Amino acid sequence: MYIVTGATGWVGKNLLHCLQKIIDRKQFNKEVYCFANKKRKISSTAYREKIEIPIIPLSEINNIFEGHSNLKIIHTAFLTREKIKDFGKEEYIRKNKSITNLMENLLIKNYGSRIVIISSGAAQNYDANLSECKLSTAEPYSFLKREEEIKLSKISDSLILRIFALTGKFIRDPEIFALGNFLISAKQNKAIKILSNAPVSRSYGFAGDIADLSIKWLESSLVGSRNPIAAVSETIDLLKLANKISQIYDLPNLNHNINYDLDSNDYVASTDEFKMLLNKFNLKATSLEDQIKITFRYINDNYLF
Repeated sequence: MYIVTGATGWVGKNLLHCLQKIIDRKQFNKEVYCFANKKRKISSTAYREKIEIPIIPLSEINNIFEGHSNLKIIHTAFLTREKIKDFGKEEYIRKNKSITNLMENLLIKNYGSRIVIISSGAAQNYDANLSECKLSTAEPYSFLKREEEIKLSKISDSLILRIFALTGKFIRDPEIFALGNFLISAKQNKAIKILSNAPVSRSYGFAGDIADLSIKWLESSLVGSRNPIAAVSETIDLLKLANKISQIYDLPNLNHNINYDLDSNDYVASTDEFKMLLNKFNLKATSLEDQIKITFRYINDNYLF
């Protein structure tokens, strides 16, 4: 039995899409339980004849599961950093701690379950000194992500996958990401404009690869680790990324004023561990060009106007 939290998010939707490929449509809603912030239904994405998939409020997760064994859990639910301005810092912290507590209780009540924790590269900011920091003065998103990694991995066999920058199907709010912005320009057949004067590098992971790996690991007997793995397969300078997109879609010459004498803004990690783990399950990392093309197809046409 699979449990997917954050099932309506970018990674969550990719997980459901991949699960549809291995579970018969008539069995899907019996074998996969999907949780998000509120009750609703969403349509399947991989079946020729669509089905409605019920989404259950995450707050009900421990009422549904108690005393089960061998649950396969993929946990993506978490309020992103952008939500701090919506809720205020204290309420943001309370809501995320509540999510972690729900998952702690689930793992305690269902001994022997395995969990993939979809975390963030931002958690690395507190790899060395979480115990020495106070949440009241810390950057809350990074701190709470690292705290959750530690708490949940202590209870159950775990695979921690940290996302840095993401590509793939079902992209949400593309305008807030550099890649998304570039692809909006490509949809509009306009020149890409890079706003930063400083060089910028990002490590990208493909949501489909992350989903496939998560499912393969849960189905395997491979023991997890408390050491997080950066879920990235490509690292690239954004100027090179913009040039690559411009070439693929035959765009006008891009606009930029990047000064390579300035300090680089880097959010990067080694791709080695992720690629090695993919290889263990006979999976191959999706090429950067394919990542770009697939993400492009999921940019909503509303961005054309």
